[in-house]
Amino acid sequence: MEHGMERGRTPKISARSVSKTFASRCGSVPGSRGITALDGVDFDIYDGELFCLLGPSGCGKTTLLNILAGFERPSTGEVLIDGVPVSKPHPKRVTIFQEYALLPWRSVLGNVEFGLEVAGLPQFERRRVALGLIELVGLRGYEGRMPWELSGGMRQRVAVARALAVDPDIFFMDEPFGALDALTRLKMEEELTRIWLEKRKTIVFVTHDIDEAIYLADRVGVMTSHPGRIKRVVEIPLGRPRDRTSFDFIKIKVEIQAEFELVPGSAFVAVACAQGTVEVGGV
Repeated sequence: MEHGMERGRTPKISARSVSKTFASRCGSVPGSRGITALDGVDFDIYDGELFCLLGPSGCGKTTLLNILAGFERPSTGEVLIDGVPVSKPHPKRVTIFQEYALLPWRSVLGNVEFGLEVAGLPQFERRRVALGLIELVGLRGYEGRMPWELSGGMRQRVAVARALAVDPDIFFMDEPFGALDALTRLKMEEELTRIWLEKRKTIVFVTHDIDEAIYLADRVGVMTSHPGRIKRVVEIPLGRPRDRTSFDFIKIKVEIQAEFELVPGSAFVAVACAQGTVEVGGV
């Protein structure tokens, strides 16, 4: 595992030999084995880091995220957050799913205020916080709109604002942009980067998209399947905002593609030629 510049820092989140086995449909038959979704997963995530779990469908990304968030227990091993074992969800750790999960009978403002209302904040205080967050996610002027009046990207922005309202320590995000069209997805990646740079929350982001992982993350945990393991943690030493067409971006993409035994596309060769480093294009 690669810690790079994080060496010597105390982890915010630690996974230690985490394994998860689900009972198979033949579980009641003597000698039958369960399905091992995760096996011996070890990694650290640091305070304020944007960390992506990257892997193909079925590699255990969501199972691992659910264990980190406390929705599931590992079969063996443990997860620590701030040095304390995780045994259940915590109100300071918020999960955002691909489904927007907005309350359909509440307006944009009402949805963002919901967690603050549950926490017992006075109306004027929750209104102040909610309006500020609605502006932060770029939805000023839409406060009175209902969820069905919003596009997919706008609904996901509401979900982000609602999560920010309770001031969580950690965001767990399970392919939150997966249901969006390609252009809206790119815009939401830009928006998430902007919000993260302003708030510096710890984010664990699940994706199967290599470009998305490189664009967003400080580090990428590359997962393999059957069973799911962290094969390698790749540091992304790029400034923000990131240029997906740059030589350095595409070089990292090819490096990650190699972890999945994928053949690099012609785009990298073209960039390598332009940079005068044609020999790298043979990776």
